[in-house]
Amino acid sequence: DDPMEAFEFSSVKSWDDFAGWYSELIDKNTVITPEIISAAKTAVGNIELTRDKVRAVLEYVQDNFRYVSMSFGENAFEPHSTKEVFANKYGDCKDLSLLTKAMLAAVGVRAHLALFNTEDAINDPSYDLPIPSLFNHVLLLVEDPLAGDFYADPLLKGYDIGEYPMSFQRGYTFVISNGKGRFGRLPEFDAERTAERTDQLVDMNPDWSGVYELSTIWGLDASINMRDSLRSMDDTQKNEFYERLDFMIAQGGEVIKRDTEGLERRYGRVRSTVICRRPDE
Repeated sequence: DDPMEAFEFSSVKSWDDFAGWYSELIDKNTVITPEIISAAKTAVGNIELTRDKVRAVLEYVQDNFRYVSMSFGENAFEPHSTKEVFANKYGDCKDLSLLTKAMLAAVGVRAHLALFNTEDAINDPSYDLPIPSLFNHVLLLVEDPLAGDFYADPLLKGYDIGEYPMSFQRGYTFVISNGKGRFGRLPEFDAERTAERTDQLVDMNPDWSGVYELSTIWGLDASINMRDSLRSMDDTQKNEFYERLDFMIAQGGEVIKRDTEGLERRYGRVRSTVICRRPDE
């Protein structure tokens, strides 16, 4: 019905041609300075396992660099020099991915830039003409000889190794390595990744009042979003937030206990328990 969906045009002859061109940009802008080497080795310390090294480097980049979109002009596809990004302490997805790749190389870990887009945004790009704009993000494919290769994204703060937002499930990638490119996909998540659990216990009294207990294991995305929200609040805002929360839960009664586990951690799910007394439970 839509000719725009029926015809494709590209000035690039093949995906291999694109991979060769982009590989040259990666090599050109990978400048591993003594400062980058020192930062990588300090972040990793005595860690030996690949996944633990990657986690340490990702945390360093996430804690010390800001994301700033650079998707315009020459830098719509070309990343900035790692030397420049490291000095300026900011960059976009391709800049920070390339810097992370350089830091990992300094501690003996091989990684490759991978273009990315979500499953619901595009069809399988391996059936398309070489159109780089099909992809709208850049992350990394990390080589792990012991536990298996995996994708890593320096922008995914709060997600541990092997964890991704729900939108990343079965996302499409184009991995660029040694002047060549290959298509790939992110994994399908198991049921545990999407599971949440809520238990409710009500102790009723003859006058219809009662004690209500709600225990919840939050979803991964919700846990990460809540941590981010609370980090952005000052003490006054946090107090106001919890007051509003208590008011909604108590429904005219009083909150006896409110306990939350995991908000202070960097990774993992949040568990919360609320006990309140309600007059008309």
